[in-house]
Amino acid sequence: MHLLSCPRRLCALILLAFLSFSATAAEKKPNFVVIFCDDLGYGDLGCYGNPTIATPHLDKMAAEGMKFTQFYSAASVCTPSRAALLTGRLPVRSGMASDQRRVLFPDSPGGLPASEVTLPEALKTQGYKTSAVGKWHLGHLPKYLPTRNGFDEYFGIPYSNDMDRVASAPKGRDPFWDPKVEYWNVPLLRGEKVEERPADQTTITKRYTEEAVDFIERNKEKPFFLYLAHSMPHVPLFTSKKFNGKSRRGLYGDVIEEIDWSVGQVMKSLREQGLEKDTVVFFTSDNGPWLIFNDHGGSAGLLRDGKGCTWDGGMREPGIVWWPGTVKAGSVNHELASTMDIYTTCLTLAGANVPEDRVVDGKDMTPMLKGTGPSLRDSIYYYRGERLYAVRKGAYKAHMITQGAYDRTGPTPHETPLLYNLDVDPSEKWDVAAKHPEILAGIREDIRKHNATLVRGRDQLAGKIGKWESAFNSKDLTGWMIPNFAGAGEVLVEKKDLVIEMGESLSGLTYTNDVPRVDYELELEAMKIQGQDFFCALTFPVKTNSCSLVMGGWGGAVVGISSVDHQDASDNETTEFIRFDPGKWFKIKVRVTESRIEAWLDGESIVDLDTTDRFISMRLGDIELNAPMGLANYQTASKFRNIRFRYIDPNQIKRPAKDE
Repeated sequence: MHLLSCPRRLCALILLAFLSFSATAAEKKPNFVVIFCDDLGYGDLGCYGNPTIATPHLDKMAAEGMKFTQFYSAASVCTPSRAALLTGRLPVRSGMASDQRRVLFPDSPGGLPASEVTLPEALKTQGYKTSAVGKWHLGHLPKYLPTRNGFDEYFGIPYSNDMDRVASAPKGRDPFWDPKVEYWNVPLLRGEKVEERPADQTTITKRYTEEAVDFIERNKEKPFFLYLAHSMPHVPLFTSKKFNGKSRRGLYGDVIEEIDWSVGQVMKSLREQGLEKDTVVFFTSDNGPWLIFNDHGGSAGLLRDGKGCTWDGGMREPGIVWWPGTVKAGSVNHELASTMDIYTTCLTLAGANVPEDRVVDGKDMTPMLKGTGPSLRDSIYYYRGERLYAVRKGAYKAHMITQGAYDRTGPTPHETPLLYNLDVDPSEKWDVAAKHPEILAGIREDIRKHNATLVRGRDQLAGKIGKWESAFNSKDLTGWMIPNFAGAGEVLVEKKDLVIEMGESLSGLTYTNDVPRVDYELELEAMKIQGQDFFCALTFPVKTNSCSLVMGGWGGAVVGISSVDHQDASDNETTEFIRFDPGKWFKIKVRVTESRIEAWLDGESIVDLDTTDRFISMRLGDIELNAPMGLANYQTASKFRNIRFRYIDPNQIKRPAKDE
């Protein structure tokens, strides 16, 4: 199981369950519903000033609850903002933010790391039933799906509704102006299985709503968490027949008005089940409106710019909380709050402990909701990918870097950051940096402290399934490091080949750039130049550790496996003897998945290990190594070339049937 495959996550959840049991055990735990839109603008709802889009149910929700005017997402695009919501952490900490690819795609190999403790996982330690309905976008491979991340049920699409465009669809943006379901081959999943492909997006909001209401009705006797993540108003825009042509705002307005209807259905169900006073409902969006799609995109109101940038139009969102009997009806809150705060607030109200073995950025909103105290949040960090572009402290926001949402001019760094007083100037028009050097100094100090303790997660968004990436440029040793082995031979580049010359004992080098750790293939060519044996040790990553494929030396090909209890130094499996003649190139290939290590020499299988219940590592005596990738020789000289790796989709691997 995915949960058990990550000891750190399992230990954290056990600790949460143990610490949380007792004081709140006898109290009735509130239910939680998070309604999360996709690309909804700050100015798209009636209760936020839109003059032509009718949103009576959301207006009523705000009139009966609390409306936030300074509620922020943690990112300006889909994937990182969703990771932040469900982990309570800045996405740069989990590796769910990238400068290479801003979101996950159908060919992306990564997803939400197993080590993250998600909101549904933490709530399940308190006996909650959990369901995700709608867009996921935190990894489409099975190990990343909602059912592997704490949700008991899932019904929805695994990524954005504009992905998987078919080859026969019109090119450019033409399909968006007159969208048809058949233009996009997006799958609709139930659990982990495809129920429909392409998803009929004309009825998808209606079906999401029906699933949400059904979940509420089935779980009215127990605490539950419902995550209803609408696929829209992300383009392409679709509505059911009932809402087609209904809004004065056109198709975009039709979409928002159907989402408003959906909110009304959820609220109606809660009332009919007598759950309204026992349920906290949050409504917000992942990021601002996609302005480049003209009237098919929304409005950020008086805020600057929209989706994709760190101006406030990209990250300040509508935020409404409804909890009759607890949240004062008709209240308007002007304090800072974030989607990450939903995580910490839900855990606190459920009687669960917030994880203490990692930084959690979410703040508890309970004092604001109950009217017992002010916001615990005094700052907002605006990341674009892995770079911090801006920071808001109180009313003031400093931009260290600015960049348009989708322009090609690149980032503009500011030696003296731009400074805006958002209480006075929410549209970010008037730079007041010259008037307030003391405020800039304070923000700079906050940034220094933030950076000093920031631990960045491994980039989960980079890379493409099936695309080979070179680890050796055939020119120099860029990306490689030579360890300080005593008596080691020289390592150099000679005629486009990487050469490890003969030393007195062990010689070699390690790759310092990021490489996959699971679900990948690694290839290279090797040649023995001289020496008694061809002792070529290829080290490669296996999940959180490393393994070594040893060619020759011990009479064959060897993969070192250490046992789960770490007591045995090795449990080696050796193939038949293979002779390595000098001057001949041999092609070596390794494939690593969650449950298997395979290796080939010149196309012939030499290793095929089932590692399902085995802890894989490489050891030297009592020392466990965790080298990313490396090459080593023992009293041998050899050459290497064409060193490359690629991510793979393990579901697409075709293996020949074994003989009975």
